[in-house]
Amino acid sequence: MTIGKKNNSVTIIECAPRDGLSALANRVATAEKAKFIEVLSASGLSAIDCVSFHHPRLNPKHADAELVMERVLKRDGTLYLGLVPDEIGCRRALSTAVDGVVTLMAVSERFQLEMLGQTIKERLNKTIPSIFESARKGGKRINAYIQTAFGCPFTGNVQPAQVIDMAARLAYLGADRISFVDNPGMATPKQVKGLMTEVLQLGMEVEISVHFHDTRGAALANCIAAYEVGIRSFDTAVGGLSRALIGAPTTDIGRSNIPTEDLVHVFETMGVSTGIDLDALLRSVEMAEKLAGAPLPGHILRAGANLNLPLQKPN
Repeated sequence: MTIGKKNNSVTIIECAPRDGLSALANRVATAEKAKFIEVLSASGLSAIDCVSFHHPRLNPKHADAELVMERVLKRDGTLYLGLVPDEIGCRRALSTAVDGVVTLMAVSERFQLEMLGQTIKERLNKTIPSIFESARKGGKRINAYIQTAFGCPFTGNVQPAQVIDMAARLAYLGADRISFVDNPGMATPKQVKGLMTEVLQLGMEVEISVHFHDTRGAALANCIAAYEVGIRSFDTAVGGLSRALIGAPTTDIGRSNIPTEDLVHVFETMGVSTGIDLDALLRSVEMAEKLAGAPLPGHILRAGANLNLPLQKPN
């Protein structure tokens, strides 16, 4: 049975430190990155995607990945993750305090070439197995992201059968968690329910997660649709802090990922436990806005979480 399908609680995986900070015009200092991660973990988050182990020339804003993880004061109960693009990046991650690695794989051939410069066959038969083997030997959890699971920004729709096949292959190779990513924000609740139902019917012994982008304003609805069919793990970013999407229309900073605080608020009002202290989480949203130097699109920081309070009158 798929892990986490029946319980009435959810896991939130926070992506802002890795995905969001790299989008900022300014380079965030190592000490500030570590502090941001610590403030996030203090809210009770189950997992945080902290750093990227890309080559510093390709991703200079994460060139200090080892130093960040060296400075972070880890909290019991939180998993600290790092993105690894290849075996070299994975070996770098193994020398740090990350608890798990994040790998990327796309269903769309065009997206795969644009993003990682490899064909699906090359990556699935060579790069991914080498990452998985190194991570497993190093005692790290393996988190596999299936990019373009709901559509490709370059070629449009993808076939559900392709997504199912990719998931089965990654599970067979040894992934602990598989996240289905809607890169261009094309997914709809009906589509989400259909695909996620098929995924859960595979009965894979892995945690299944979803990662929606709000390009077309449907991300929150897609999360609820996924929850209704049995998904219990969700990727988000405080304030919505995230980078520009490959192949998507140009948007302001922070307009891609679902704001963590918004989804936490929705789930808690539904009686679904997230294990997160919302007040503590909002302190990390405030910090994210300071790092960004601008307001972020999350709602709860300004609107408040108490539904019994009257809305403020407009000025």
